[in-house]
This record gives sequence, structure tokens and C-alpha cells, in this order.
Amino acid sequence: MDSARSSSSSDPEIGIEALRPEALAALREVQDAPPAERENFGLSQFWYTDACASAIGAAVRDAVPGRVAVLSCPSVHRTVGGVLFEYDPKLAEVFFDYREVLDSEFENLFDAVVLDPPYVSRDCLERYHAHAVFLSGGSKVLAFTSVVNREFVLSEFGWRLTRFELEFESKLATPLGVFTNVPDLAARLGGFV
Repeated sequence: MDSARSSSSSDPEIGIEALRPEALAALREVQDAPPAERENFGLSQFWYTDACASAIGAAVRDAVPGRVAVLSCPSVHRTVGGVLFEYDPKLAEVFFDYREVLDSEFENLFDAVVLDPPYVSRDCLERYHAHAVFLSGGSKVLAFTSVVNREFVLSEFGWRLTRFELEFESKLATPLGVFTNVPDLAARLGGFV
């Protein structure tokens, strides 16, 4: 995940000013650490709490029987199962770079896709959506992205915001929402907003 990647000025991005004070403090602490102690945020996952991941996993398993592809969301993969497509080689079952084409063996192999794009740009979301369509026809998607993208993902992909509140293990978290195009899944996550 290339954190140096640029996006057009029309893409909605969450700036540093959108971070909660405790998240901003955690970011500054990491930035001030000696280089040898810094985590490579290009490979970072913002892990959801066990309770949060378990609730999502249960909702997905109950609402979407069949094979599930999980893109860039290892904490939810632990509770959903399925196949983890991931950029970080320490976690990946299938190496996944959203900017690359997936092998044809995965086309229409899954019944649903759970995805957690690393960036909130429209370009990144469009590529993740394209992968969801490739993997499953795009008919059943659960996506985690910024609420800034609410109108865009609804108009472009048909994903609606649910009431489910994500909880993170770390303080470093951006305001994300849970979106889906599966009413039964949304009902298990508190319904649509």
C-alpha cells in the first residue's frame, strides 16, 4: 500500500484535522519515535477490537452463507473465515495489491466480499469495488470506509451506511462507517442509517 500515492484534488480525503485528539497524539508519538522503532504504516492495519470483529463476523456468517473473500481486513477475517486477500505478506493467504489485476482463478469464486480499503480516495474505492465485482459479481459487499464517502458509495456502488459503530484496538483511527448493499446484513448490524 503506497502511502506516497497521490490522488486528484477532487477525491475526498480525511486530513489530519479530522483525527480525534487522542489519535493525533498517538500519531505524533509514532512520528517522534526513532526510525528503527517506527512501524511501516504502508503495511499497517487498524485492527478492530475482538468484540467488534466478532459482531461483524457473526453478522456476515448469518446473513451471507457461502464463500467470503476478505480484502485488507485481517481482524475481521479471523471471525468471518473465508480467504484473506492482503498486501502484508505476514498476513496474506493471497497476496493482494488493489492496483493489480487478480488471477483469473478467483473470478466469481465467492458469494460475498468484505473489504477495508487503505485509503478513502475515490480511485481506491473504485478499484476495491472492481475487485468485489470480479470476485463475486459485487452482489454482496460489506465495506469499511470514511463516512465522507457516504454519497459517493451510495450513488456509484449502492452501498448504504449502517448504524454499526466500529471499535479499534488502537487510538489511531479515522472516523469510519460500515456500508453494505445487503439489507439482511445491515439489519444484523443495527439497520441502515
